[in-house]
Amino acid sequence: RKFMEEIRIAVVSDELRRKVSFYLLSGALSLTSFVMTVVNFFTAEYVLLFATLIFSVLCLINILVLYFTKVPEIIVYDTFGVEAMALLAFFFISGIPDGFSAFWICLIPSFALLIFGTKRGSVFCLFAMGLLVFLFWLPVGRSMLMYSYNETFMLRFPFLYISVYLISLLIECVRKETQKQLEETRNQYHSLYRHDALNGLYNRYGINEYLEKAFADKSNQHVSIILLDIDDFKNINDEYGHEGGDEVLKMVASIPPKFMCKHCHCSRWGGEEFLLIMQCEH
Repeated sequence: RKFMEEIRIAVVSDELRRKVSFYLLSGALSLTSFVMTVVNFFTAEYVLLFATLIFSVLCLINILVLYFTKVPEIIVYDTFGVEAMALLAFFFISGIPDGFSAFWICLIPSFALLIFGTKRGSVFCLFAMGLLVFLFWLPVGRSMLMYSYNETFMLRFPFLYISVYLISLLIECVRKETQKQLEETRNQYHSLYRHDALNGLYNRYGINEYLEKAFADKSNQHVSIILLDIDDFKNINDEYGHEGGDEVLKMVASIPPKFMCKHCHCSRWGGEEFLLIMQCEH
């Protein structure tokens, strides 16, 4: 339950989601590469065994570096990208086993777009496409291949990769727009929840949150609270109606902020009552 709760929190923040996605994907790739290492041992593919084992360890190191050090995230992500491209280049050039490993490149678009975003992810996918074109379509690249791929395979496979990229890009664009609308809705909800609809000041819920933070700060030695009340407000409503009373409330609410510093806040406490909080010495 705790893990799923962290996932729910992560999907709201794009930056946090990217980090959690990297943890999950790197962990999955590390585990998959380790399993393939065991398979390669039993199938006597020793060259491929060392490649998958090294990649499994590198994925695990990336996770540890991101979690325990202050290395910028983008450096860890770019390092992972270089490692993945190096492994794919090895797969294509060696062709081990029987050209099957080449299909792992189809995972690149979804991983790259999810971790890097649409712009940087597309650039990374373009590099992978360039690797395909270089090795399969150019004579210089073909001369480097140690495995004899079928001509039809080399001609058509890059188009398969492009199709996978376009589908992944569409999914990522839909996800990104959905997340954007989710964040906007969440921000609007928090604003409406914490602010009075009539005058825009903190309401009782919002000021309670602020008070909890103010009194939780042990270094804050100067917190003052003033409670204001509009006298005979009922008579104003009776004589001018509730619309007239609302105008008076808005007018009164606009006065305190003009004389308050940035460390002070004003809220509507309820009805015709206002609460002023000051966190400065003067």
